[in-house]
Amino acid sequence: MKRDRAAAGFTLIELLVVIAIILIVVSTSIYLVGGFFKGSAVKEAGRVVAAAFARGRQQASTTRLVHFLVFDFGASVMRLHVDQNRDRVFTSADGTAAESMPLPPNVYFDRVAGQTSGGPYAAFQPDGSVTMHTSTGGVFPDVSWSGTGYREGGNDPPTSSDITVRLGPDSANAPDKVYIDVVPVTGMIRKMEYYHRTGASALP
Repeated sequence: MKRDRAAAGFTLIELLVVIAIILIVVSTSIYLVGGFFKGSAVKEAGRVVAAAFARGRQQASTTRLVHFLVFDFGASVMRLHVDQNRDRVFTSADGTAAESMPLPPNVYFDRVAGQTSGGPYAAFQPDGSVTMHTSTGGVFPDVSWSGTGYREGGNDPPTSSDITVRLGPDSANAPDKVYIDVVPVTGMIRKMEYYHRTGASALP
């Protein structure tokens, strides 16, 4: 007596075909999702920096006092201080930070005001302008921003920027960076460019 095929279930070949299709769909989805989220941490860090600059401008304008946004390389945090003694220079006399704005996890400051360490800062004036300072107080000149389109497979990143953030602790091998250009007259972010180093391996 011949067995009904509907009651026989799936054959081994049919099961293998279904499993293969599922694996293809899953692997394609992982690739697409990975591409969508590539660089999301450093891009978010760029937005955090932009928000910190907007906050510094707003506070300086509202209070009519100079505000300092200090970049803490060791802690990957920006701290907003008020010019307590009104000398327009950031010193220990300006006390503790009124606000702190951390970068996302595993994102670091790569270069700020020409420095790769220390505590450079941005000074927001009541008129809306901003100057970038080294940790010793020297004014860092406005950088010359010459390139466009720093994307994966695109042009090399700029040799200088007002602020650069990177993914991971290793600057030389960081797979993702965001370069930020500041307009001194307005204290606003002129441009932010994301750069993925071609051939960079993913961080754990």
